[in-house]
Order: sequence, then structure tokens, then C-alpha cells
Amino acid sequence: MARYALEDGAAPRPEASRPARRSLDDSTAGAAGPAPRHAAIPAGLESIFVADPSDGEDAPAVGGPAAGGSADPDVEDAESAAAQAGLSTPETAAEAQPGSEERKGANWYVREAFGLLGELLVTAGAFLLLFVGWELFWTDVVADMETDQVIAQMEAAVAAGTAGSDTSEWVAVKAKKLGDAFAIIRIPRFGKNYAKPIREGTGREILRQGVGHYSSSQDPGEVGNFAVAGHRTTYGKPFNKIDKLQPGDKVIIETAETFFIYEIYDHEIVKPSQGEVIWPVPGVSDGVPTEALLTMTSCNPEYSSRERYVQHGKLVATYTNEGELPAEVLEV
Repeated sequence: MARYALEDGAAPRPEASRPARRSLDDSTAGAAGPAPRHAAIPAGLESIFVADPSDGEDAPAVGGPAAGGSADPDVEDAESAAAQAGLSTPETAAEAQPGSEERKGANWYVREAFGLLGELLVTAGAFLLLFVGWELFWTDVVADMETDQVIAQMEAAVAAGTAGSDTSEWVAVKAKKLGDAFAIIRIPRFGKNYAKPIREGTGREILRQGVGHYSSSQDPGEVGNFAVAGHRTTYGKPFNKIDKLQPGDKVIIETAETFFIYEIYDHEIVKPSQGEVIWPVPGVSDGVPTEALLTMTSCNPEYSSRERYVQHGKLVATYTNEGELPAEVLEV
């Protein structure tokens, strides 16, 4: 039977038929030389590699299409026969290697472990950033809102003439208890609208609400040392600019009855354990006070608590609290 090979742009032409292959069991050698050497073919695959004698033509090459037919049936038959004969395909060869499943499983677990670890680290980092944002910024927003409300109530009590009474938000100095707001601190150097409530005590929760008064120190205007503390960062950071105060700057302590005007004269940086800075005579354990002093303390440097920044002042003037101060007191 004549076969035709198709080429682009050419008419079909006969293709010279090739001589039929010799059978593998042909023991007769040709005159041209010794018989060709063939590899052993597994049982069941002869129909793929050896021509069918009854057809009278060569079988199509493995993987090639027969004349006028499709390649798919032959490929499927070849794969099926290979599978029956136990031959491995490229896809199954790697799987058939000893220990491949174990190695694949180990690698998978390692990748999953590192993936999970990465996700946990990313999540932890996100929570850390949120916490830092909350601690450094949001606490300021909340604290400022709360202190502004307290200041407004205290000023309203002064205007109504009820400051220091039993029904007032503004507690009288001599009647104060732990946590009570009994005074307002104003510092012109920090801005003309700067005002923070002073509460009794210096505990964590108290300092989150404004400035705290060291209970062991004197009251405003008394001879001795009126000592207060405030955050330098977070929770409204009332003493954030404590290092900006200069000698001669005024610090105003306003109670329900009186304005006490202190003037800054010195500062120092000490360790947290140096509590002598708030003694009646700062730094002198058995000193006898003769002046009304002010001591302000805060953490140093910013965002650290390894030191304390301390400002010292002394009382220079007092005014009855009638709601307003002389303009010169508020000048910077």
C-alpha cells in the first residue's frame, strides 16, 4: 500500500515504502553483514515495536500517528501496556524512588512550620505597632479630653462661687483625699492655654489623669516643698517640656481660694532613687525650711525612665482667686 507524506504547499506524492523489519527470532543473517542487535522487549509490547506480519507494512513509529489516523489511541495503548509491563513513566519514576515520600513529607512540614512562624511574627508585629500607637498617641487624646473636662468643671465652680464647697468638683486643699483634684497648674512657657488638674497622690492611675502631688510634701503656698510629678510622654504628657523651663519662668498653682506664683530658679537630673529632691529643703535631710518651694519631677530622657528631670522654684507672689490673674504674670 502506498503512503503519502504531507508537506506545506506541495501536492501529495508517493513515499517509497521501506523494507519490512526482520522478525526478532530470525536467525538467518543477511549477506551484507551480521544481524542487528536488539534490546529485549517485554512481553505484551511486541505490537508497539514490531510490524504486524499480516499487514505487510511497517507499524508506525512509537508515538507517531498512523496514516489517516489519530495518535491518541496508540499513546494510550502504549502507556497502558507499559503500566501492565511494570515500566515506570517520568511522573512515577520520582515517586518510585526509595524514601521520596518521606522526604516530600519532611519538606512540606518544614515549609508549613516556617510559614506559620512568619504569620505569627507578622501578627505580633502588627499588634506591637498598634500598642505603640495606642500608648504614644491615643492615650494623649483620651487624657487631654478628660483633663479638659475637669478643668472646665473647676473653672465653672470658681465662676459660680462654689469652688472648694462640698458640692463642687473642686476639692478644698485641706479636705482633699487620695485622687481628688484640688488645684490647677498653669505654665505660660508651655502655652497660654496650658492647664492641668493636680490630684492628690502619685500612683499610676492618678498620673494618667494629670499631675500628681507627693502626699509627703507640703501643700501649695506652705513653707517647705510643694512637690508634684507628671508624665513626660503618654497620658497627656503634662510635663513633656519640663526641660524647656528657664530660670525666671513662672509656674502658677491655682487653688479654690488662691493663686500661688512660683518662679523657676534651678534644675537637676537625678536617679529615680534620689528622693531627697522632694524633701522640705531639697537635698538636706535635716534641713529646716524657711521658704515656700516648688519641685517638679518627670522622667528623663523622653521615652525612658532611667532618670528624673527636676525643676525647682520658689514662691514669689500670691493672689486671691477671683477668676483672673494680672497680665504680667502670664507673660513669658
